[in-house]
Amino acid sequence: MADPRVRVKTVGVKEEDVRKRLTLLRPERDVDVIVDGVSGVMRVTSGTTRLRVNAGGSAFLSCSGRISEDAAAVASVLLSEIGADRKEIPRFLSAAVELGRTTPEGCELAAVLRGKDVTVKFRRDPESGRYALKSRHGVLVRRTRSTCEVEILITVTDLDRVIRKAGRIWGQLEDLAGGGDPEHVLLNVLDALGR
Repeated sequence: MADPRVRVKTVGVKEEDVRKRLTLLRPERDVDVIVDGVSGVMRVTSGTTRLRVNAGGSAFLSCSGRISEDAAAVASVLLSEIGADRKEIPRFLSAAVELGRTTPEGCELAAVLRGKDVTVKFRRDPESGRYALKSRHGVLVRRTRSTCEVEILITVTDLDRVIRKAGRIWGQLEDLAGGGDPEHVLLNVLDALGR
């Protein structure tokens, strides 16, 4: 029997089959799961962590502050239920969770997989500074009245480098939010990524 903290809804898949697959998981927080075997989509939510996986080869993960590893564990176990166990998706999930562990309090991470391309967004609220937008070599730096963002376009295999340099990227985002020069932030992020 699955842990009562895991709430499951299914379409085109037997709910008891999904629950059986989750019997070994013991989540620390509540996890909501929707498995749609007809359209090949799975959604998993726990705390501020949201995960959506599409059997067609796309996936989305976002978290504010600390990532819920419970959500990622549930998603990983259920990938084959929607036919989404192609190698890019598990690899993306694993790397996105690793990246999510670096998310400081008050910041948000969003990662999107489409085929073999991944977009990663590091976000936080601005403290000062005027509107700014700079972009070069697959890196975009943006500051508006409501958000500060460093967006990076990479491939699944490049995620490892982003994980290794995540602390530096979060630091650059903090500089941007505090009114730092966006050109300087962009150059530092590019340098961290070896671009």
